[in-house]
Amino acid sequence: MSVASEITRLQNAKASLKSSINAKNDAQHQIDDETLDEFSDFVDAIQTGGGSGFPPDWSVIGYTNTPPDIIEKFNYSKNIKDNWDASQTNLSSKFAGNLDLVYMPLVDTSNATNVVGMFNGATNLQTIPNLSITSSITALNGFASSCTNLKTIDVSNFNTSNVTTFYQMFSNCTYIQQLDLTSFDSTKATQAGNMFINCINLASITFGNNFTALLIKNMEAMFRNCTALTELDLSNFETNSLENTRYMFRACTNLTKIDMRKFTFSNVTLSTDMFRDVPTNCLIIVKDTTEKTWITTNFPSLTNVQTVSEYEGN
Repeated sequence: MSVASEITRLQNAKASLKSSINAKNDAQHQIDDETLDEFSDFVDAIQTGGGSGFPPDWSVIGYTNTPPDIIEKFNYSKNIKDNWDASQTNLSSKFAGNLDLVYMPLVDTSNATNVVGMFNGATNLQTIPNLSITSSITALNGFASSCTNLKTIDVSNFNTSNVTTFYQMFSNCTYIQQLDLTSFDSTKATQAGNMFINCINLASITFGNNFTALLIKNMEAMFRNCTALTELDLSNFETNSLENTRYMFRACTNLTKIDMRKFTFSNVTLSTDMFRDVPTNCLIIVKDTTEKTWITTNFPSLTNVQTVSEYEGN
């Protein structure tokens, strides 16, 4: 990199930082999106446990004053890490409603037996690192509900094989754009209602082979108002126990494709407005003519329902 381009980069970073600090109403996202990229090592320190490198040397981008509000966020996370009790088992609502938490540090949660609502309503929280959720956990309801500024969450170390309810796990996470749930196991789950409701910027959800939904009875409003979703791959969902699909895809106004090729609707008793406001030409892939008839009979406005054989023959 030339000296001139380096100077330009530093000047831009300095301007971005000052703008972020001064623009109080929008500082939360600007700081993270633009400025903290320059301090990935410090952010990484928080995510991996903190303990060194504080405060950051702001002079490296030509700005010698320390923004107190930003340092406060870093140090708050560092304090959590430094004082964490790894033996605690009950983390239910541990950080619920906490407005000071922005960066959750990586701490030892392997002894936890209850994480219900752990981050519920932590509206300034932006990142949740790779916490360890073991098979001792049986409920994830409200885990990150209403974390309206949450940008990233790493759930790759979640063992959900004994979880019975995912109710409202990510509800009202209005900022997050993608979720990788390939580690999730739904073997014992019976409840997934409102799991992603009102995640208006969520454009991608990835389920793994172990999320079969075999025992899930309630998917009411599971994806309701996920307006950024364009495709949903639910091809591993085997819904033999499913009873409630009310509002399941309601207000998913940009859906173009739903692959639900293993769904069974024979036990469904509640399906009001299941596809309300879904585009009428949305491609919906179903198992066979029985399931196709169920959808087209109950939701006659849908014009592009295809069986697997019809779809794969196209």
